[in-house]
Amino acid sequence: MVTSWKHLAAWALAFLLIEAPTPLVAARATVPEEVPPGPAAAKIDLNRATSDQLQKLPGISKAWARRIIANRPYHSVAALKKAGLRQPAIAQLGPLVTVTIYKPSPQAAAKQASPVVPRLPDRLIPAKVDLNSASLQQLQNLPGVEPGMAAHILAGRPYMNMDDLARDGIPLNTIERIQPLVTLGPPALGNK
Repeated sequence: MVTSWKHLAAWALAFLLIEAPTPLVAARATVPEEVPPGPAAAKIDLNRATSDQLQKLPGISKAWARRIIANRPYHSVAALKKAGLRQPAIAQLGPLVTVTIYKPSPQAAAKQASPVVPRLPDRLIPAKVDLNSASLQQLQNLPGVEPGMAAHILAGRPYMNMDDLARDGIPLNTIERIQPLVTLGPPALGNK
């Protein structure tokens, strides 16, 4: 029975060393203070390195490599904090990594600044929903509007502007989601 617990402890330790979200920093550094010159001294660029290259760094598991890649671009080695690394681990990686900030060419920058979005034919663009005259079903079809909220919108009519929705208790994130999809026409007959 004791043998199985020892095996379990060994497996747990192996898992922590391989997949732990926090890099384990040994009490004694295994990396030399200075990297010797030569081909082995090539630093790894945090903005371009692959997952395999990052995993070769001390204390960087597959999970950490994914987090580092997901939080790109970096403007300095200290910016590894945004990936969740702690200061001792960043200090240990400092001599082994570099950050190259790439500026796009003028042509690439122009493409990013003004993407070409094809215009949809008018028949494919859905008509905006008028909050002052829409049916309960039309309101429920708006993103984030549940049946109770749709009934609340109906009861709070007429609305003169979108701020009236907020004053009526509709959450701001819901208002932001539906604002491009709705309009406020003249109040329908029979409303307040």
